[in-house]
Amino acid sequence: MTNHVLTAVAWPYANGPRHIGHVAGFGVPSDVFSRYQRMAGNKVLMVSGTDEHGTSTARRSRYRPTVKACPPASSPTATAP
Repeated sequence: MTNHVLTAVAWPYANGPRHIGHVAGFGVPSDVFSRYQRMAGNKVLMVSGTDEHGTSTARRSRYRPTVKACPPASSPTATAP
């Protein structure tokens, strides 16, 4: 009996430059799983996506000055809860 299998790959949220650990954490395991399912005779759909909102926001934030929304906790003007 043929089953339908969906593999939805989640992209990592990197805080720095991409490295081999990113691929080992999301790319390889999902690929191995999908290949195994295909060899077992199942129909596999492997999809992934991008974070369109996050990418454009991060790109724009590089060119905007930092704005302090509230004083730091150590500031004399900060109020205690």
